[in-house]
Amino acid sequence: MSQAKRIFTSRYETYQIISEIYKLPDYSSKAISKSYLKVCLQKPCHIFRIDNKDFHAHFVVVKHITAQEILGIIETCLKSKGLLPTGLNSITLPNIEWLISVYFFFLFPNDEKNYLSKKNPRSKL
Repeated sequence: MSQAKRIFTSRYETYQIISEIYKLPDYSSKAISKSYLKVCLQKPCHIFRIDNKDFHAHFVVVKHITAQEILGIIETCLKSKGLLPTGLNSITLPNIEWLISVYFFFLFPNDEKNYLSKKNPRSKL
């Protein structure tokens, strides 16, 4: 109990501990709240997480899409694969690099449906 209390005394310390195990959005993003970090520590956890060892963030952004659109795509992928949701929304958007990396985590070379193929003129990337 005292260990758990110590973890939650500082959001930054909690973030550091969890980020050693899981790939998290940037600390400065709106996604990283105390409540989000607490959920990440729960077992069983009811949101999607990627182990650092499974996370490969090699990508090149070539399409135009907003962070909110990518989050929607990720949520659709998670649901179609029977996985847990991210626990994020348009108010708690993580950094774009994390979103794109998670998207490519799900994208396989033989995937017939490339969700980022549609260009939106309002998109920022």
